[in-house]
Amino acid sequence: MQQEKVRSSSKKSMSTTRVGPWITLAAIAWLGNDLLAATTILPSAQVTQQSTYTASSELECSIHDDSSHDIDETTRQVIQDQIWRAQRFEVGHKKRFKQCQLTVNDLLTTRQAFNPMLIDIRKPSEFKLRRIPGSVNLPGKKILNQRQWQSRELVLVDKGHSYQRLDQLCLDLTEAGFKRVFVLQGGIRSWQAQGHQLAGSEPYGQKLAAMSPQEFFSERGYAHWMLVMSDIGSPVSTDPHIIKIQPGDDNAVSLLKRKHNQYHDQIDNSPLILVIADDPGQQQYLQNVATEVSPATFFLDGGVEAYHSHLAKQKIVWNHKPGKRRGNKCGR
Repeated sequence: MQQEKVRSSSKKSMSTTRVGPWITLAAIAWLGNDLLAATTILPSAQVTQQSTYTASSELECSIHDDSSHDIDETTRQVIQDQIWRAQRFEVGHKKRFKQCQLTVNDLLTTRQAFNPMLIDIRKPSEFKLRRIPGSVNLPGKKILNQRQWQSRELVLVDKGHSYQRLDQLCLDLTEAGFKRVFVLQGGIRSWQAQGHQLAGSEPYGQKLAAMSPQEFFSERGYAHWMLVMSDIGSPVSTDPHIIKIQPGDDNAVSLLKRKHNQYHDQIDNSPLILVIADDPGQQQYLQNVATEVSPATFFLDGGVEAYHSHLAKQKIVWNHKPGKRRGNKCGR
């Protein structure tokens, strides 16, 4: 009997030893995610007050410190590798849910037939500045409570460069019984770039095309990114998603259009273009070139310098303090 207890205890110990490192690695994968939340300015008469359903991609978790052992050498190497890949502007292989996508042209074509409801899930402060006329502002998690909209065509709208939340919300709504749910490809940025009017107090603000380093860091796991750069003093990968263009190149538009089409065929989706330049003049030039190729064109706010600064802070967050580990209240 005593021997059986010893063997049982030994098995439990070995199981814990094997599982432990995987839990640590899984936790790291979540640390770079930005969890955004928005509040509604939709008139209360149009919103059914029910118990709030929380979508899996919109869990409102706060980062906090958990007492734990310092990270091991394997985990530290994983962190180093992720930072190194991010510095080289490598992107992942994740693909968007094509069944959720709707282009601006498709929206205009089907608008009379289906009378779609455009739901802007951004913060109220952003919605007030610039929005698609006729759209309403409502946080994604509250849409799931609006059962009276299940038979309507719903089009989810954001700035146009972030899709982790939107794609998951589209699937959550479909699984909850909503019949026709889509995500506007390129968001309000594509709407504006194709010559359509925006409403709001500052409908033509330059920041509409801006993507923060934090946002790109969180979204870089998608394969749909095409990065347009001039020569920069930073190591970059030689993957086909990175295009270098010299200011003043007469063939810049035709070159980028050819590369854009090739990359479209490779990933079987329409790429989003992100312009990366530290010099404001180069940035504006590259934006003009890229916008001629695709309306879904954005620029990295602050350029390479701001991005590297964010990576340095991210590395500190991941390593945190000796004897501590970054976690959150959701147990991730």
